[in-house]
This record gives sequence, structure tokens and C-alpha cells, in this order.
Amino acid sequence: MPRLFRLLVWLVALALGLGWVALSLAKPTQVGFGPDLPEGIGSVVSHAAELTTRLGHWLHLIGIGFWLVLAIAADGFGPKARVYLPAVLSGVLLWTAFFPLNWWPVAFVALAPLLTLVRAEGVGRWRRYTAAWVGGLAFGLLDVNWLRHAHPMMAYFAWPLLSLFLSVYWPLALFLLRRLDRLGKPPLALTLPAVWVALEYIKAHWPTGYPFMKWIHCHQLAGFAWGFLGHTQHANLPLLQSADLGGAYLPGLAVAAINGAAHDWLVRWRPFRRLVNLPRGWVLPVYRQEMLNTGGAIAVVVLLLIYGGFRLNHPPFDQGPRVALLQDELSIADMERDPLLLFARYDKLTRQAANAGQAPDLIVWPESCYPFADVTVPPGRENTLPRNWLSDWAVQNRQIDVNRFRAESRNRPEERAFVELLELGRQGYAEKHWHSHVMLGLNGVDWDGERGRKYNSARMLKPDGTPGPRYDKLHLVPFGEYPPFRERFPFLANFTPDPTNPGCEPGEDLVRFDLPVVRRGADGKQVPKLYQFGVLICYEDTEPVLARRFNPWAADGKPADFVVNMSLDSWFDGSEQHEQHLALARFRAVEARRAVLRAVNMGITAVIDPDGRVLQTVDFTWADSKKKVGTVTADVPIDTRGSVYAAVGDWVPLLCWAGIAAGLVQAWRVRKRS
Repeated sequence: MPRLFRLLVWLVALALGLGWVALSLAKPTQVGFGPDLPEGIGSVVSHAAELTTRLGHWLHLIGIGFWLVLAIAADGFGPKARVYLPAVLSGVLLWTAFFPLNWWPVAFVALAPLLTLVRAEGVGRWRRYTAAWVGGLAFGLLDVNWLRHAHPMMAYFAWPLLSLFLSVYWPLALFLLRRLDRLGKPPLALTLPAVWVALEYIKAHWPTGYPFMKWIHCHQLAGFAWGFLGHTQHANLPLLQSADLGGAYLPGLAVAAINGAAHDWLVRWRPFRRLVNLPRGWVLPVYRQEMLNTGGAIAVVVLLLIYGGFRLNHPPFDQGPRVALLQDELSIADMERDPLLLFARYDKLTRQAANAGQAPDLIVWPESCYPFADVTVPPGRENTLPRNWLSDWAVQNRQIDVNRFRAESRNRPEERAFVELLELGRQGYAEKHWHSHVMLGLNGVDWDGERGRKYNSARMLKPDGTPGPRYDKLHLVPFGEYPPFRERFPFLANFTPDPTNPGCEPGEDLVRFDLPVVRRGADGKQVPKLYQFGVLICYEDTEPVLARRFNPWAADGKPADFVVNMSLDSWFDGSEQHEQHLALARFRAVEARRAVLRAVNMGITAVIDPDGRVLQTVDFTWADSKKKVGTVTADVPIDTRGSVYAAVGDWVPLLCWAGIAAGLVQAWRVRKRS
């Protein structure tokens, strides 16, 4: 009977897992890419995708059920200690602290069940580390499941591979914790923060993003600074302020310390002991150590909260330039299918913003929403341009036969707007209709007569339409914007959304843009003022090393008054990625002590002040602001404070690694003596 019951549990886990994966992979077919399917299979996939959309968050519950049932089946029903269940329980609990649920207080205890594996007795090495890996895999697959919305290749490859990458850190953390535990079982409230934050630093820069790699000329911005423990505290405004001391690592350190202390109490809780079959040998005989550990962990959090309260207590921010941030709801398929519609939609929003009662000083388009490339070419070499870039250059410079296009057009409104763009050229069109500083998200192309370099760019247009500076994105997304090792391993291009596209090149400089404005002074006279701002494109606002360079205390000494982030999140079709992305941008605002202005196609467009508050979105709530059309117009809050994090950098994880190294050496010495 026990064997039959266990077989039944395995079958339930298998059914839940297959159902969850099948429904999850059905969703990307709606994006409009991928191969044509036979009629029968296509009908099944279409119905599965429709069911997935209706299930919504219930799909997450199916996934949670699969992992919990799988953990129970793997542990079995005998008297031996359960290790898979607490590991999976930690993975699920940690996921709930992020969007879509955003239960951020859960993060303070989410890792406590996992920590039972550190001192578990009578558990084999294989079973112990496999359990930690399964818990990490559960968290990874749940946390980045929004990747499946972007493209079939992202669903079939990027989602599972990135989840596997994230899962590796869990058994690695367990390994380091057990090695440090040889030093007389030090408090987990001390060792867990050091190990967890140190590994988050590795994840944020792996494989080539570490600053020391500049010395060996192998440095390129890379890594995945997403899903940090500290990121769960984006809504905890006082604790969030500590990010200007140590980045997202410092609040993560405090959360991990509470988790370590919570473990000491959790193993004394009888229901939990029964759930995981803890033997009495796992529990310390006295409470003194728990009290000391808990008191120390709480003291760290309280000190950071006090610091946060001090930083929040300041005079109101000065009001800077007025900025309009544009957002539409177009899907990636619609953007690819009809670039004229894309231009017409954002042109309409731009005209509305420019002709409002109080015209903005700057209008910001989202990433890649101006559908014609910004082409630079030496004079006289235009005839050497490839056909696709030649047409974009012609649109830019009034070099297309407008009468021919007008005769061939179906006279749609978007085609009429395009005809006028051809007649006037980009400069004339902007001067006539937009008459403001406009920041366009587009592709930049530099052609030297023989070879072209393509960039993901932001181009400033002045009120008279003349082009200002252009910023080319520094931190590209592998497989999304370029195939890694494209020269050595060309087949890797098949794992990108467009295998025929050679991809983008990284930019070289973090450009500062000048924004001159005129304000009326107290005496009624016009007072000219010059502001400077920087631009981050797409996931560059998840990269701490870039945003903090805009603070006056940064090493490069080129401050900016605020930061613009333009992004194209419509790849993810209204999933929780939109909220998670906005939550990370709050850390960049605090770390740099600069307002962050986000213009995002499909959302979430927002204004974030230098304290990390989200002041405005398109609609009342974050969730309601997704997949909406609208404009966010606001006066930019200007902060002049410095940031320790901007000046010193990643001292928190580096200090953690120094402590871990010292602990491992001392543990080796102790083991050698004994």
C-alpha cells in the first residue's frame, strides 16, 4: 500500500508538471512569430493559449502545486528527514515576495526552511545538494516565467536555461554555508548574509562584467542583476534608502540576517518539525544563542530603518523641467507588421503632448518605437548603403519619391502622416508638429562606405528638428540583441528571435544630454536654465554600475540632474515582468539619488523621485497601467545629494567575499589540526 500511494503521488506530480509546462509554452504562439503549424496542431495550441490567458495567476498555482507534490514524492513517507520539501518551500516562499504577488514581508523568513539543510544529520551529500538545487530551480522557473511570453525561442530555451543558471546558486550557497559551519557552527544570521549577497554579486556580473576584467581587456557589461533578495524591499521605503550606501546588496544583507535568525526559531516550532521529520539532535538545548542571533539581526534592520528615516527627512525637491513620457499598447507583432502604424500612434501622442496647455520641455518615446533607423554616412557614400538602410536614410533626409508613394497608398491615417514625414523630412516634421525637445528610441546605424555598425540608440531632436547627441546602448542583452560569440559559433544565432539579424554593437560612452529651459522668476522675468540628463535603455536600469555614474560623487565626475529610461516591455505581454522591472528602477533612483523617468511601450511608464517613490503612472495602480495608452507628464524632482554607493561602489559584496575567504581558510586550518 505505501508503494502504491507513493506511485500515485509521483503520477500526480507528473500530471501537474506536464500540464504546467504545456500551458506555459502555449502562450508564446500568440506573439505572431515562429513557424506555421498544421491546422490540427495549430487549433490545439490556439485553444491552449486561450486557456492560459484565462487561467492567469491560476497557472502559477498549478506550478506551485507541482513543486510541492514533487518534493513530497521525492522525500517519501518514511521516518527519514525530509529535505526536498523545505528546499522547495523556500523557493516558493521567496517567489511570493516578488511580483505578481509582491508579499515582500515573506522575504524575511523565506529562506529559513532551506537552512535546515545546512546542519541536517543523517542526510547523504547527493540528497542534500540535489534538494537545494531543486529548490533553486523551483524559484527560478517561477520567478522568470515571464520570459515565455517574449518569443518561442525564449520560451523553449531562454526560460529553462536561465532558470538552470539561477538554480546553481542555491547548492553553491549551501556548500559555502556548510564549509563556514565548520568554524564551531557560527550563527546563520551572520554566515547566510555574507554568502547570499556574495553570490548575488557573482550573478550580477557573470561572466565578463567584473570591473577587474578591465585590467586584462576582457571586460564587457554582462550579468543578470534580477531577483535579488534586497529587491523584495522596493516598497519598504525606509529600508530602500540604504541602497545609497551599498546598493541593493545592503537591504538584502539585512533580509538575509533575519532569515538566519528565523531558522533558529523555526526548527523549534513543533508543526514544522513534524512536517520535515526533524530529529531532536538538530535543535540546540538552550535559547541564549537564538536570542543573541535574533537581537543582532534586528539591530541591523533597525539601524538601516533609522538611516532611511533620516534620508527621507529633507526639504521638498526643487522642480525641474517638465517632461512628457509616452506609452502605447502595441504588441511586438503589430510593431513589426506595420511600422507606419507604430509611427502614427506615437506621433499622435507627441502632438497631443506638445500642444497641451503647458507644453513639456522634453518628450520621451520608448525604446525602438521610432521605426526608421538613424543613419549616419560620409557625404557622397549614400549610394553604397544596403537597401534597408538606404530607405531609412532617405526617410530621414527627404530623398524618396513622395508622389509615387502617395499614389500607391491606401490613404490610411498612418500613411498620410508618413507622406508628410517624407515631404518634410525628419527635421522639418519635428519642427512643424513637435516643436519641443524629443528623445526618440530607434536603431542607430553608422556606415563607413563598406561596413555598417548597428546600435540600440536614443537620439535627441531639438525644437527646430536638428539632431542633438545620440546615445548607443552599452549593456546589450545576449540572444535578445546579439548572438554571443557570433564569429566563432555562428549557429548560436538560431537561438535569437531573428537568426538573419547580425545584432547590435555595444556603445562606448554614457552620454549626457543638455536640456535648456526657460522659467519665469519671482520678479516675472524669463530666466534661462540648463539641465543635464542621462539615458538608460531597456534593462540598463537593472545594472547598478551605470545609473550611479550620474551622481556627482561618482568616479567619472560627470553628474546629471535626472535619468531617462526608455524600454520596450511589450515583449512580455502584460506579465509580472512589467512590475518587476519598475521595482528595480526604484533602486537605481535611490542609488544615484536622481529621479528616474521611464517611457515604456505597454508599460509601466512612471516617474520615480530620488527617494524611490513612484509618483505617477498612466493609471491609478501599477497593474492597471499595463497595456494602456497614455502620457505621463510631470515636473522632474531635482536632487543634489551625493551617494556613498556612487563613490565607493560594490563594497558590501566584496567585503562579504573577503569574510568568506578568511572563514574558509580558518576552517581549513581547524580541520587540518584536528
